Amino acid sequence: FTDAVARLPVGVAIEEADGKLFHCNEAFAAPFGFKPADLLELADSDRFSALAPQITSIAGEDVGDRGTELFAQAIRTQRETLEPMEVCFSTGRHYLVERAMTEDDGRVVVVTDTTALKEAEERSLQALNDTIQSLDEGLAVFDRDTGFLLGNRRLRQMFFGRIAPPRAGEPLSGL
Repeated sequence: FTDAVARLPVGVAIEEADGKLFHCNEAFAAPFGFKPADLLELADSDRFSALAPQITSIAGEDVGDRGTELFAQAIRTQRETLEPMEVCFSTGRHYLVERAMTEDDGRVVVVTDTTALKEAEERSLQALNDTIQSLDEGLAVFDRDTGFLLGNRRLRQMFFGRIAPPRAGEPLSGL
């Protein structure tokens, strides 16, 4: 079993019920600059303190100087909810962290590098924005609650030359 896990291209770890790592493969430890055996030696709080400085955002929110606190909180929450969590490192790498319960109330943790997907998503969004901005017609986009999301250059030229354009989230009724 452990040999098969060691060869997986995704990071895999097994946590005991108390959160202590029982096993992890190289793909799990390497992004943090650890060898699996060294990571297994760390207690939960020591692991949070050692890993957090490398994390810049959790679920899209910058951690700032509260990395250890926010990382520990996010992991504890995920252990309860089992909701997937996105983490971005200072290297620019993005990871999706997922947990599933084991029979003995531990957890299997799977960490997948999603950097290529994030980069492709950003390129697609940039291409879409470039297309919207290049239209000869004015275009405004609103959310389902009629809150302003974005407008293109032509819309600003047509309607907002002398007055400020709407702010993000401003309701259509305010315009």
